[in-house]
Amino acid sequence: MSRASSRALKHPPVTAPSEPAGAPSDFPA
Repeated sequence: MSRASSRALKHPPVTAPSEPAGAPSDFPA
């Protein structure tokens, strides 16, 4: 995995939080 991808996983875009608050924003269902 590239460094950019790893950074993206650690810092997901908060611009469009389509996942529920209880679910991890890193892996939206």
